[in-house]
Amino acid sequence: MRIQRVSELTTVSLRDRLAPSHARWSGEAVGETGFENLSAVLRRLAHSDHPILCFSPARAKAAYRRFATAFPGETTFAVKSAPHTELISSLSKAGMTAFDVASPAEMELVRNVAPSAELNYNNPIKSDSELRRAVETFGVRHTTIDDFVGLDQLKAHVADRAGFVVAVRIAPEDNNALHDFRGKFGTDPETAAQLLKAVAQAGFAPALSFHPGSQCTSPKAYTGLIARCAEIARNADVAIVSLNVGGGFPAPYIGSGASSLSVFLADIRAALTKHFPRGVRFFCEPGRAIAAPSFSLLARVKHRRTNGDVFMNDGIYGGLMELSQIPIRLPVRAWRNARPHKGKLTPMRLFGPTCDPMDVLPDAIDLPENIAVGDWIEFALAGAYCTATSTRFNGFGRHTVVSVEKLD
Repeated sequence: MRIQRVSELTTVSLRDRLAPSHARWSGEAVGETGFENLSAVLRRLAHSDHPILCFSPARAKAAYRRFATAFPGETTFAVKSAPHTELISSLSKAGMTAFDVASPAEMELVRNVAPSAELNYNNPIKSDSELRRAVETFGVRHTTIDDFVGLDQLKAHVADRAGFVVAVRIAPEDNNALHDFRGKFGTDPETAAQLLKAVAQAGFAPALSFHPGSQCTSPKAYTGLIARCAEIARNADVAIVSLNVGGGFPAPYIGSGASSLSVFLADIRAALTKHFPRGVRFFCEPGRAIAAPSFSLLARVKHRRTNGDVFMNDGIYGGLMELSQIPIRLPVRAWRNARPHKGKLTPMRLFGPTCDPMDVLPDAIDLPENIAVGDWIEFALAGAYCTATSTRFNGFGRHTVVSVEKLD
Protein backbone atom coordinates (compact mmCIF):
# COMPACT_ATOMS: atom_id res chain seq x y z
CA MET A 1 0.00 0.00 0.00
CA ARG A 2 1.32 3.45 -0.89
CA ILE A 3 1.21 5.83 2.09
CA GLN A 4 1.11 9.52 1.48
CA ARG A 5 3.25 11.19 4.12
CA VAL A 6 2.39 14.52 5.72
CA SER A 7 4.50 15.65 8.65
CA GLU A 8 2.78 15.20 12.00
CA LEU A 9 3.94 18.67 13.01
CA THR A 10 2.65 20.53 10.00
CA THR A 11 2.65 24.29 9.83
CA VAL A 12 -0.51 26.26 10.51
CA SER A 13 -0.76 27.30 6.89
CA LEU A 14 -0.67 23.69 5.68
CA ARG A 15 -3.21 22.59 8.28
CA ASP A 16 -5.50 25.45 7.28
CA ARG A 17 -5.18 24.49 3.64
CA LEU A 18 -6.02 20.87 4.34
CA ALA A 19 -8.80 21.53 6.85
CA PRO A 20 -9.69 25.23 6.90
CA SER A 21 -12.17 25.37 9.77
CA HIS A 22 -11.64 22.14 11.64
CA ALA A 23 -7.89 22.56 12.16
CA ARG A 24 -8.45 25.97 13.67
CA TRP A 25 -11.14 24.67 16.06
CA SER A 26 -9.34 21.62 17.44
CA GLY A 27 -5.68 22.48 16.99
CA GLU A 28 -5.11 19.22 15.15
CA ALA A 29 -1.98 17.99 13.49
CA VAL A 30 -2.67 16.34 10.15
CA GLY A 31 -1.16 12.88 10.24
CA GLU A 32 -0.38 10.29 7.62
CA THR A 33 -3.18 8.85 5.53
CA GLY A 34 -4.12 5.47 4.14
CA PHE A 35 -3.42 3.09 7.04
CA GLU A 36 -4.76 -0.44 6.80
CA ASN A 37 -5.58 -0.85 10.51
CA LEU A 38 -4.69 0.36 14.01
CA SER A 39 -1.64 -1.86 14.14
CA ALA A 40 -0.24 -0.08 11.09
CA VAL A 41 -0.97 3.28 12.71
CA LEU A 42 0.95 2.39 15.85
CA ARG A 43 3.87 0.91 13.94
CA ARG A 44 4.34 4.27 12.25
CA LEU A 45 3.34 6.68 15.05
CA ALA A 46 4.25 4.75 18.19
CA HIS A 47 6.36 7.57 19.62
CA SER A 48 3.94 10.43 18.91
CA ASP A 49 3.36 12.82 21.79
CA HIS A 50 -0.08 13.62 20.39
CA PRO A 51 -3.14 11.42 20.87
CA ILE A 52 -4.22 9.86 17.58
CA LEU A 53 -7.77 10.03 16.23
CA CYS A 54 -8.35 7.22 13.75
CA PHE A 55 -11.10 7.80 11.19
CA SER A 56 -12.76 5.02 9.19
CA PRO A 57 -14.44 6.29 5.98
CA ALA A 58 -16.03 2.86 5.54
CA ARG A 59 -17.73 3.03 8.93
CA ALA A 60 -18.95 6.56 8.33
CA LYS A 61 -20.50 5.59 5.00
CA ALA A 62 -22.09 2.49 6.52
CA ALA A 63 -23.57 4.53 9.37
CA TYR A 64 -25.08 7.01 6.92
CA ARG A 65 -26.49 4.30 4.66
CA ARG A 66 -28.21 2.69 7.62
CA PHE A 67 -30.20 5.89 8.12
CA ALA A 68 -30.68 6.52 4.42
CA THR A 69 -32.19 3.06 4.01
CA ALA A 70 -34.52 3.08 7.02
CA PHE A 71 -35.53 6.73 7.50
CA PRO A 72 -38.43 7.83 5.24
CA GLY A 73 -36.92 11.17 4.33
CA GLU A 74 -33.62 12.97 4.13
CA THR A 75 -30.76 12.15 6.48
CA THR A 76 -28.50 15.09 7.30
CA PHE A 77 -25.45 15.14 9.56
CA ALA A 78 -25.13 17.33 12.68
CA VAL A 79 -21.72 18.82 11.93
CA LYS A 80 -21.26 20.01 15.53
CA SER A 81 -20.65 16.44 16.70
CA ALA A 82 -17.53 15.89 14.58
CA PRO A 83 -16.46 18.81 12.35
CA HIS A 84 -13.95 16.89 10.25
CA THR A 85 -13.34 17.56 6.58
CA GLU A 86 -12.65 13.86 5.98
CA LEU A 87 -15.96 12.86 7.54
CA ILE A 88 -17.94 15.49 5.62
CA SER A 89 -16.26 14.34 2.41
CA SER A 90 -17.04 10.66 3.07
CA LEU A 91 -20.70 11.38 3.81
CA SER A 92 -21.00 13.51 0.69
CA LYS A 93 -19.48 10.76 -1.43
CA ALA A 94 -21.92 8.28 0.11
CA GLY A 95 -24.86 10.39 -1.10
CA MET A 96 -25.60 12.88 1.67
CA THR A 97 -26.80 16.14 0.12
CA ALA A 98 -27.73 18.23 3.19
CA PHE A 99 -26.03 19.03 6.50
CA ASP A 100 -27.25 20.41 9.81
CA VAL A 101 -25.11 23.44 10.67
CA ALA A 102 -25.18 25.64 13.78
CA SER A 103 -22.85 28.49 12.79
CA PRO A 104 -21.24 30.21 9.79
CA ALA A 105 -17.98 28.41 10.64
CA GLU A 106 -19.71 25.05 10.15
CA MET A 107 -21.24 26.36 6.93
CA GLU A 108 -17.77 27.28 5.69
CA LEU A 109 -16.47 23.81 6.58
CA VAL A 110 -19.22 22.07 4.60
CA ARG A 111 -19.00 24.44 1.64
CA ASN A 112 -15.23 23.83 1.36
CA VAL A 113 -15.88 20.10 1.02
CA ALA A 114 -19.36 19.83 -0.52
CA PRO A 115 -20.03 23.12 -2.37
CA SER A 116 -23.54 22.22 -3.54
CA ALA A 117 -24.83 20.73 -0.28
CA GLU A 118 -27.99 22.11 1.32
CA LEU A 119 -27.29 23.86 4.62
CA ASN A 120 -30.01 23.61 7.28
CA TYR A 121 -29.34 26.31 9.88
CA ASN A 122 -31.12 24.68 12.80
CA ASN A 123 -29.65 26.67 15.67
CA PRO A 124 -32.61 28.79 16.87
CA ILE A 125 -30.31 31.44 18.37
CA LYS A 126 -28.27 33.57 15.97
CA SER A 127 -26.97 37.11 15.84
CA ASP A 128 -27.99 39.50 13.06
CA SER A 129 -24.54 39.24 11.49
CA GLU A 130 -24.60 35.44 11.62
CA LEU A 131 -28.01 35.37 9.97
CA ARG A 132 -26.95 37.82 7.25
CA ARG A 133 -23.84 35.78 6.50
CA ALA A 134 -25.84 32.56 6.40
CA VAL A 135 -28.32 33.98 3.90
CA GLU A 136 -26.07 36.21 1.80
CA THR A 137 -22.78 34.29 1.77
CA PHE A 138 -23.85 30.67 2.13
CA GLY A 139 -27.30 30.74 0.55
CA VAL A 140 -29.15 29.25 3.50
CA ARG A 141 -32.86 28.70 2.76
CA HIS A 142 -33.82 26.58 5.76
CA THR A 143 -33.66 27.67 9.38
CA THR A 144 -35.27 27.17 12.79
CA ILE A 145 -36.82 29.47 15.41
CA ASP A 146 -38.44 28.91 18.79
CA ASP A 147 -39.78 32.38 19.69
CA PHE A 148 -41.28 35.51 18.11
CA VAL A 149 -38.01 37.39 18.49
CA GLY A 150 -36.45 34.94 16.07
CA LEU A 151 -39.31 35.40 13.62
CA ASP A 152 -38.99 39.19 13.74
CA GLN A 153 -35.27 38.80 13.08
CA LEU A 154 -35.98 36.74 9.97
CA LYS A 155 -38.53 39.26 8.74
CA ALA A 156 -35.90 41.98 9.00
CA HIS A 157 -33.16 40.10 7.14
CA VAL A 158 -34.87 37.83 4.60
CA ALA A 159 -36.43 39.65 1.68
CA ASP A 160 -37.01 36.67 -0.63
CA ARG A 161 -39.32 34.57 1.52
CA ALA A 162 -40.93 32.33 -1.09
CA GLY A 163 -39.67 28.83 -0.44
CA PHE A 164 -37.58 29.91 2.55
CA VAL A 165 -38.33 27.21 5.14
CA VAL A 166 -38.78 28.32 8.74
CA ALA A 167 -39.25 25.48 11.21
CA VAL A 168 -40.78 26.13 14.62
CA ARG A 169 -39.03 24.01 17.22
CA ILE A 170 -41.05 22.49 20.04
CA ALA A 171 -39.59 21.39 23.37
CA PRO A 172 -39.97 17.86 24.78
CA GLU A 173 -42.20 17.65 27.85
CA ASP A 174 -40.17 14.78 29.30
CA ASN A 175 -36.48 13.99 29.13
CA ASN A 176 -35.45 10.62 27.69
CA ALA A 177 -31.83 11.48 26.93
CA LEU A 178 -28.47 11.89 28.64
CA HIS A 179 -28.19 15.49 27.44
CA ASP A 180 -31.45 17.26 28.33
CA PHE A 181 -32.32 19.99 25.78
CA ARG A 182 -35.51 21.23 27.46
CA GLY A 183 -33.98 24.13 29.35
CA LYS A 184 -32.40 25.85 26.35
CA PHE A 185 -34.39 25.25 23.16
CA GLY A 186 -37.95 24.77 22.01
CA THR A 187 -41.35 26.21 22.87
CA ASP A 188 -44.64 24.87 24.22
CA PRO A 189 -47.39 23.53 21.91
CA GLU A 190 -49.69 26.56 22.26
CA THR A 191 -46.95 29.06 21.41
CA ALA A 192 -45.72 26.79 18.63
CA ALA A 193 -49.15 26.88 16.96
CA GLN A 194 -49.18 30.67 17.14
CA LEU A 195 -45.66 30.89 15.78
CA LEU A 196 -46.41 28.46 12.97
CA LYS A 197 -49.41 30.53 11.87
CA ALA A 198 -47.31 33.71 12.00
CA VAL A 199 -44.57 32.08 9.91
CA ALA A 200 -47.07 31.23 7.18
CA GLN A 201 -48.65 34.68 7.32
CA ALA A 202 -45.21 36.28 6.88
CA GLY A 203 -44.75 34.46 3.57
CA PHE A 204 -42.26 31.81 4.70
CA ALA A 205 -42.68 28.09 4.07
CA PRO A 206 -43.88 26.78 7.47
CA ALA A 207 -42.32 23.72 9.10
CA LEU A 208 -41.95 22.06 12.49
CA SER A 209 -39.01 20.49 14.29
CA PHE A 210 -37.91 19.02 17.60
CA HIS A 211 -34.89 17.42 19.26
CA PRO A 212 -35.49 14.85 22.03
CA GLY A 213 -31.98 15.26 23.51
CA SER A 214 -28.59 13.68 22.85
CA GLN A 215 -28.07 9.93 23.41
CA CYS A 216 -31.80 9.35 23.60
CA THR A 217 -32.79 6.08 25.28
CA SER A 218 -36.34 5.49 24.05
CA PRO A 219 -38.05 5.61 20.62
CA LYS A 220 -41.17 6.84 22.43
CA ALA A 221 -39.50 10.24 22.76
CA TYR A 222 -39.68 10.59 18.97
CA THR A 223 -43.08 9.04 18.36
CA GLY A 224 -44.70 11.18 21.04
CA LEU A 225 -43.21 14.38 19.62
CA ILE A 226 -44.25 13.42 16.09
CA ALA A 227 -47.87 13.07 17.26
CA ARG A 228 -47.63 16.40 19.08
CA CYS A 229 -46.34 18.14 15.94
CA ALA A 230 -49.30 16.82 13.96
CA GLU A 231 -51.64 18.22 16.61
CA ILE A 232 -49.89 21.61 16.55
CA ALA A 233 -50.22 21.83 12.77
CA ARG A 234 -53.93 21.03 13.02
CA ASN A 235 -54.50 23.60 15.75
CA ALA A 236 -52.72 26.24 13.69
CA ASP A 237 -54.60 25.18 10.55
CA VAL A 238 -51.31 25.28 8.66
CA ALA A 239 -50.08 22.76 6.10
CA ILE A 240 -46.41 22.34 6.92
CA VAL A 241 -43.85 21.65 4.19
CA SER A 242 -41.44 19.66 6.36
CA LEU A 243 -40.86 18.05 9.74
CA ASN A 244 -37.42 17.62 11.28
CA VAL A 245 -37.30 14.88 13.93
CA GLY A 246 -33.88 16.07 15.08
CA GLY A 247 -30.92 14.08 16.29
CA GLY A 248 -30.25 12.34 19.57
CA PHE A 249 -30.01 8.85 18.07
CA PRO A 250 -27.90 6.77 20.47
CA ALA A 251 -24.49 5.23 19.94
CA PRO A 252 -24.09 1.63 21.16
CA TYR A 253 -21.98 2.42 24.23
CA ILE A 254 -21.37 -0.31 26.80
CA GLY A 255 -24.44 -0.74 29.00
CA SER A 256 -26.24 2.21 27.41
CA GLY A 257 -29.70 0.72 27.92
CA ALA A 258 -30.93 2.30 24.69
CA SER A 259 -32.97 0.41 22.14
CA SER A 260 -31.20 -0.55 18.93
CA LEU A 261 -31.08 2.02 16.15
CA SER A 262 -33.24 -0.21 13.95
CA VAL A 263 -36.04 -0.04 16.54
CA PHE A 264 -35.80 3.75 16.69
CA LEU A 265 -36.02 4.09 12.91
CA ALA A 266 -38.84 1.58 12.51
CA ASP A 267 -40.96 3.28 15.17
CA ILE A 268 -40.27 6.73 13.70
CA ARG A 269 -41.25 5.54 10.23
CA ALA A 270 -44.54 4.13 11.55
CA ALA A 271 -45.35 7.34 13.43
CA LEU A 272 -44.62 9.58 10.44
CA THR A 273 -46.80 7.40 8.20
CA LYS A 274 -49.62 7.53 10.75
CA HIS A 275 -49.63 11.26 11.51
CA PHE A 276 -48.50 13.03 8.34
CA PRO A 277 -49.83 12.94 4.79
CA ARG A 278 -47.78 12.64 1.66
CA GLY A 279 -46.16 15.84 0.53
CA VAL A 280 -44.47 16.60 3.85
CA ARG A 281 -40.69 16.41 3.63
CA PHE A 282 -39.02 14.62 6.53
CA PHE A 283 -35.55 15.29 7.94
CA CYS A 284 -33.41 13.75 10.63
CA GLU A 285 -30.05 15.06 11.82
CA PRO A 286 -27.99 12.33 13.50
CA GLY A 287 -24.61 13.39 14.82
CA ARG A 288 -23.49 10.95 17.51
CA ALA A 289 -24.93 7.87 15.80
CA ILE A 290 -22.81 8.54 12.71
CA ALA A 291 -19.71 10.10 14.29
CA ALA A 292 -19.18 7.79 17.29
CA PRO A 293 -18.58 4.50 15.42
CA SER A 294 -16.50 6.24 12.74
CA PHE A 295 -13.53 7.03 15.02
CA SER A 296 -11.30 5.43 17.61
CA LEU A 297 -9.08 7.49 19.90
CA LEU A 298 -5.58 6.31 20.79
CA ALA A 299 -4.01 7.82 23.93
CA ARG A 300 -0.40 7.09 24.90
CA VAL A 301 0.60 6.20 28.46
CA LYS A 302 3.09 8.86 29.58
CA HIS A 303 3.45 8.03 33.28
CA ARG A 304 2.63 5.19 35.68
CA ARG A 305 2.67 5.65 39.45
CA THR A 306 3.64 2.90 41.86
CA ASN A 307 0.04 2.94 43.17
CA GLY A 308 -1.18 1.97 39.70
CA ASP A 309 -2.50 5.34 38.50
CA VAL A 310 -2.06 5.90 34.77
CA PHE A 311 -1.43 9.26 33.08
CA MET A 312 -2.25 9.62 29.37
CA ASN A 313 -1.57 12.26 26.72
CA ASP A 314 -5.32 12.92 26.41
CA GLY A 315 -8.09 13.48 28.92
CA ILE A 316 -11.24 15.40 29.74
CA TYR A 317 -9.83 18.71 28.52
CA GLY A 318 -9.20 16.94 25.22
CA GLY A 319 -10.93 14.15 23.36
CA LEU A 320 -12.53 12.52 26.41
CA MET A 321 -14.45 15.53 27.72
CA GLU A 322 -17.87 13.95 27.39
CA LEU A 323 -16.97 11.15 29.78
CA SER A 324 -17.01 13.79 32.52
CA GLN A 325 -20.46 15.07 31.50
CA ILE A 326 -22.67 12.02 31.00
CA PRO A 327 -22.44 8.37 32.13
CA ILE A 328 -21.21 6.66 28.98
CA ARG A 329 -18.69 3.82 28.78
CA LEU A 330 -16.49 3.44 25.73
CA PRO A 331 -14.99 0.08 24.75
CA VAL A 332 -11.33 0.15 25.83
CA ARG A 333 -8.34 -1.89 24.65
CA ALA A 334 -4.62 -1.62 25.43
CA TRP A 335 -1.86 -1.83 22.79
CA ARG A 336 1.85 -2.66 23.09
CA ASN A 337 4.34 -2.85 20.22
CA ALA A 338 1.50 -2.27 17.73
CA ARG A 339 -0.41 -5.33 18.95
CA PRO A 340 -3.31 -5.72 21.37
CA HIS A 341 -1.81 -6.02 24.85
CA LYS A 342 -3.36 -8.95 26.66
CA GLY A 343 -2.93 -9.73 30.31
CA LYS A 344 -4.71 -9.90 33.62
CA LEU A 345 -7.04 -6.90 33.87
CA THR A 346 -7.32 -4.68 36.89
CA PRO A 347 -9.26 -1.43 37.42
CA MET A 348 -7.10 1.70 37.22
CA ARG A 349 -7.57 5.44 37.56
CA LEU A 350 -6.80 7.29 34.33
CA PHE A 351 -5.61 10.88 34.37
CA GLY A 352 -5.18 13.31 31.49
CA PRO A 353 -2.00 15.31 30.80
CA THR A 354 -2.98 18.72 32.16
CA CYS A 355 -1.82 20.28 35.41
CA ASP A 356 -5.35 20.18 36.84
CA PRO A 357 -6.92 17.79 39.38
CA MET A 358 -10.20 17.57 37.47
CA ASP A 359 -8.46 15.96 34.50
CA VAL A 360 -9.35 12.40 35.52
CA LEU A 361 -11.83 9.95 34.04
CA PRO A 362 -14.84 9.55 36.36
CA ASP A 363 -14.69 5.75 36.48
CA ALA A 364 -11.85 3.28 36.82
CA ILE A 365 -10.97 1.45 33.61
CA ASP A 366 -9.94 -2.21 33.40
CA LEU A 367 -6.45 -2.43 31.87
CA PRO A 368 -3.61 -4.99 31.86
CA GLU A 369 -1.99 -4.84 35.29
CA ASN A 370 1.48 -4.39 33.76
CA ILE A 371 0.55 -1.54 31.42
CA ALA A 372 3.56 0.77 31.10
CA VAL A 373 4.86 4.03 29.69
CA GLY A 374 4.78 3.92 25.89
CA ASP A 375 1.76 1.61 25.69
CA TRP A 376 -1.38 2.96 24.04
CA ILE A 377 -5.00 2.88 25.19
CA GLU A 378 -7.69 2.66 22.52
CA PHE A 379 -11.11 4.21 23.15
CA ALA A 380 -13.56 2.92 20.53
CA LEU A 381 -16.83 4.68 19.62
CA ALA A 382 -15.04 7.95 20.45
CA GLY A 383 -15.95 10.09 17.43
CA ALA A 384 -18.83 12.13 18.85
CA TYR A 385 -17.85 15.39 20.57
CA CYS A 386 -14.20 14.35 20.71
CA THR A 387 -12.02 16.98 19.05
CA ALA A 388 -15.15 19.13 18.61
CA THR A 389 -15.00 20.10 22.29
CA SER A 390 -11.26 19.72 22.86
CA THR A 391 -9.50 22.65 24.53
CA ARG A 392 -5.88 23.84 24.39
CA PHE A 393 -5.56 24.02 28.18
CA ASN A 394 -1.87 23.86 29.25
CA GLY A 395 -0.95 23.67 25.57
CA PHE A 396 -2.36 20.14 25.19
CA GLY A 397 -5.42 19.18 23.16
CA ARG A 398 -3.79 18.65 19.80
CA HIS A 399 -4.70 15.44 17.96
CA THR A 400 -3.13 13.71 15.00
CA VAL A 401 -5.90 12.56 12.65
CA VAL A 402 -5.34 9.56 10.39
CA SER A 403 -7.51 7.62 7.98
CA VAL A 404 -7.81 3.88 8.65
CA GLU A 405 -9.43 1.23 6.47
CA LYS A 406 -10.40 -1.02 9.40
CA LEU A 407 -10.94 -0.10 13.05
CA ASP A 408 -11.52 -3.69 14.23
